[in-house]
Amino acid sequence: MKTSILALSLIFTVNIVFSQISEYFNSEFVFQTSLWKGDSSKFTINSLEQLQLNDNQAGIASLTKVHQLDTLNWKQWEFQLRLNFSPSSGNYARIYLASPDSVLNSSSQGLYLQFGESGSGDIIRFIHDTGTTTELMTGPPNLINSSFDIQVRIRVDSSNLWRLEIYDELLFEYIVVDSAYGSYSVPGEYFGLYYQYTSSNATKFYLDNVIVGSIPVDTFPPQLLSLEYTYSDLLSFQFEEELDTISLDSIVLSSPVGNLPAYELAFGPNNKELQFSFSSPLENDSVYTFILSGYKDVLFNEGDTSLQLHVLYGEPCLQGDVIFNELMIDPSPSLGLPEVEYIELYNRSEKLINLHQFLLVNDEDTLSLAQGWLRPNTYVLLCSPADTTYFTNCIGVVSFPNLSNNEDKFVLIDTLGEVLDEIAYNADYFQGEVEAGNGRSLALKFPNYFCKSSQAWEGSSAPVGGSPGKANFNVHWEYDTQVPRVEFIEILDTSSLGFHFNESMEYADFSGDTLIIPDVEVVASAWLDNTLKLRWAQAFPLNEYITLKFHPIADCNGNFMDTTVSVLIPDRVQTGDVIISEVLFNPVTGGSDYVELYNRSEKYISLKGVGLGKSEEDMIFIDTPLILAPYAYVYFSADVSFQEKHYPFVGVQNGWEMNLPNFPNDSGRVILADSFTIYDVFVYSEKMHFQYFEDVNGVSLERVNLMEDEAQWYSAGSAVNYGTPGYKNSQFSTVEGTASLTVSPQIITPNGDGEKDFTSIYYSFEALKYMLTLKIYNEEGVLVKILKNNVLNGDSGFSNWSGFDENNHLCGIGNYIVVAEFLDLETQQLQVCRQILILSGK
Repeated sequence: MKTSILALSLIFTVNIVFSQISEYFNSEFVFQTSLWKGDSSKFTINSLEQLQLNDNQAGIASLTKVHQLDTLNWKQWEFQLRLNFSPSSGNYARIYLASPDSVLNSSSQGLYLQFGESGSGDIIRFIHDTGTTTELMTGPPNLINSSFDIQVRIRVDSSNLWRLEIYDELLFEYIVVDSAYGSYSVPGEYFGLYYQYTSSNATKFYLDNVIVGSIPVDTFPPQLLSLEYTYSDLLSFQFEEELDTISLDSIVLSSPVGNLPAYELAFGPNNKELQFSFSSPLENDSVYTFILSGYKDVLFNEGDTSLQLHVLYGEPCLQGDVIFNELMIDPSPSLGLPEVEYIELYNRSEKLINLHQFLLVNDEDTLSLAQGWLRPNTYVLLCSPADTTYFTNCIGVVSFPNLSNNEDKFVLIDTLGEVLDEIAYNADYFQGEVEAGNGRSLALKFPNYFCKSSQAWEGSSAPVGGSPGKANFNVHWEYDTQVPRVEFIEILDTSSLGFHFNESMEYADFSGDTLIIPDVEVVASAWLDNTLKLRWAQAFPLNEYITLKFHPIADCNGNFMDTTVSVLIPDRVQTGDVIISEVLFNPVTGGSDYVELYNRSEKYISLKGVGLGKSEEDMIFIDTPLILAPYAYVYFSADVSFQEKHYPFVGVQNGWEMNLPNFPNDSGRVILADSFTIYDVFVYSEKMHFQYFEDVNGVSLERVNLMEDEAQWYSAGSAVNYGTPGYKNSQFSTVEGTASLTVSPQIITPNGDGEKDFTSIYYSFEALKYMLTLKIYNEEGVLVKILKNNVLNGDSGFSNWSGFDENNHLCGIGNYIVVAEFLDLETQQLQVCRQILILSGK
């Protein structure tokens, strides 16, 4: 783009050359028989001061005048001719440069230009006629095959080179259309015109601006018109005339301070321009003094010049060089700023940027910016032209859009079509201690972040409501150096995964890559916001971890992430896989219900799409990925943190926060189902609790026999504070198996008399390795003694108990329950055995 231009105002000095004929047919022109000869009665001078044919019938007409040329060397003929019809063999014009005839006719000899002939391919023809016609030059095809108005010039130089030239109204100069060598003596003393016409064209011939004489001799050096510099490292000197190309090696460009880089020199269009291509750019926004010498015109008139140029050019932009920094979307009521809407741009690059013809796109409106320079690390406002007087640096944008208070989108595009920045704000952007609106702007907090989510914006906290034209009030200049991460991986179907990143990423196309071990090709790749969705050519193996290896992937700030991730591919839930294992429907004050599920299968199961409810019409479904491991628990509650604080035996990592239906306190149903299948139903009642509990608030019901289809439910024990959300149930039942428990004697009298002062508790379990827990409870379910707690055991053993509790106090007379829990470390199955023990006073 051309950005540095120096236009020169010149006073041209021209040699005065007296022409032998110079006719402009103004009001003072009169036909004088001593000067013009021929059919003067058939011509008139019209209101445009042109010589116009003015006959009333078909015929011929001619005029001649003595040209006073002694040689055909270094001469020129120039005229303007207009024919308001398509010329033909019966309607044509001839302009004689020289002829021996004072009265011209169709047989007159000499040198002439003919305009018109038979056929439709009329061209200008330059003829030498000595009785035999010789065509010397022709004009461009189809130039005069219809009505035309052209300026023509014939020149012959000292080497007898003839040139046919047509004036170009776009370039404002004559263009050579043909040339030929020819040495001729003057064929006659008369210049003239000859017209042949039909009656319909008897007034449609026009002639003007006739000049015949010597070619003016130029003795002055080429005059400089302008000087300009472009970012392509090209410095161009433009002259008003053609330069001599042979003198290229004598041309020198220099600077008094010697600060010019090396250059190559070439001629520009029509040899009227000198182009210096530098090896490196000139320093932007700097003033240079240039000294140019050794250049010549075609007549070898040599020139030199010295001039200054302020080099100022717009440098090419990259995405993110210019960004949206502040938007005043709702200026009323004012907190100190003018009540006008504006958009602020910030140049965070080290480039000098010309905003001329940049585009601001809003919905279907595309608005072009006027001239405006944006220097490095500076700001400029965009606003309505009527509002520019309110600010010191604001570009008026015609039809400036109204900024929506709720949501809107703007895109900034440079002159090459590069999207530099965009913002699509909504209510999420209006955050922080103050919200945008009501006189406060929407301000960018992190201008050096290329990933600009809603978290990067806030309502301006400036006392006056905004910071137009300067850094935002609460700006943070740090850069994002945090490596992106995959927040979670979504199983879309049997061969597709969705990778949800924690921030905006540089979109990359993975189609055709092999990202999985063993190798399977990716057949489709798509981005949606911060999510990458991939589809592979074949389905994944279920209940297995697969390893995926990406080629380097980065966030939009250029931070690259670990390229290897592992993904577990779960199975779909089937009837009997997952059951309801514990329900709290009557929480303590300040607490909330919870429902616990247990996966009693050997599969990893996806619970996405599964729901909990109190009826099929009142279901809450899981809408995010959740995988339940084999023989694992998960519980759902509206307040997971409360459950973790209230219940000492809780699965800390197994809570899933979700708003549950409001389960009735007295009785109701809990349904586990998806949109197609009911997997489990628990019909509960408050009467199912232990009959001696006076208060059941905060007491859950636990399923005892998790591995059996016929469910048995009991109140959770006091030892676990009446609930085990996400943890092994306190009333976990045995399954039929190989565990055994024996108490002997079954009645003890720990009074120190040496008889039945203790009991021996024998246990056995047919497993290679198992964990044993051995506890004693009173008849109210209160834990009184732990004899073994998750102890690794052999196949059998025993422990003694003498009736003392954990605080070494003798327990009271009554019934006690011995509970042994055997956990098979290989199968992870738990078996529970119970025995009754009586503590007596005798």
